[in-house]
Amino acid sequence: MRIKLFSIVLLMAILMGCGSRESSSSKPMIIVSIQPLQYFVDKIGGDAVQTGVLMPPSASHESYDPTPAQLAGIAKAVAYVTTGNTGMDNQWIPTFKEQNPNISIIDLSEGLNLITGSCNHQGEEDAEKLDHETGNHEEHHHEGGADPHFWISPSRALLMADRVYKMLVEFMPDKSDIFHANYETLIREIHSVDTLARVAFAPHAGKSFMIFHPALTYLADDYGLHQISIELDGKEPGAEGLRKVIDLARKERIGIILVQNQFDTNNARTIAKETGAKIKTIDPMMYDWVKSMNFLIEALSESFN
Repeated sequence: MRIKLFSIVLLMAILMGCGSRESSSSKPMIIVSIQPLQYFVDKIGGDAVQTGVLMPPSASHESYDPTPAQLAGIAKAVAYVTTGNTGMDNQWIPTFKEQNPNISIIDLSEGLNLITGSCNHQGEEDAEKLDHETGNHEEHHHEGGADPHFWISPSRALLMADRVYKMLVEFMPDKSDIFHANYETLIREIHSVDTLARVAFAPHAGKSFMIFHPALTYLADDYGLHQISIELDGKEPGAEGLRKVIDLARKERIGIILVQNQFDTNNARTIAKETGAKIKTIDPMMYDWVKSMNFLIEALSESFN
């Protein structure tokens, strides 16, 4: 039903919004799915492009519906840049293309080494045990079977930056020199984050950290860490499962439990109270990718010390 109403809502949004966008109409509009991707486009595109974000940080990647104003932006955009592998994309991209046949869909997951299956990286034996005893018999699958949090990985961020750079040069070849200079600056920033992470995590290779929602799968993969997720298959553990997570936290000597504001923290706080661990709030959905990554590295380093 929501798709059938798309054309009416879109027309209303365009009529409401066309006056406010007229002054900057010469700049191509690029819509991104989440804020971290906007950072990449802004850093490379600079003043040559307009950008908009589809999903607010608190939105569900599986069920979000664009607002009328966002639909108007999609109708005028030259590109939609996304992480892919989400229910929202699968639901809405066909409609975006129907309403705007000229829009380019840039799926940044293409060509990346994606991690599929379980996002619970505490080791196969413990993961299997927890899955059984919490009643979660399915692996933590995202839409399409791949974990979409790949931007939280310096090695993959380098490839993302390259895709964004090539996209912008294709749209505006006359500005290729500017884009290349901005791209080189961003690449240096990403390398700096990678160096910081390597220095911070080298003494802790193989160690475990605990997080409510398994958002740091790719960061763990980059640096040989093990992620213990409280949430499994998108579900919180039951009473028996919670006891097993508490036992595992004690076994792994977890000192800090990472949480996000987008998710309920009650179970994490219960585990922290039982084990003496501290709660640390992180924000992987933050716009400023470098600031977010530096904070994540600091938080994880603190959890290992």
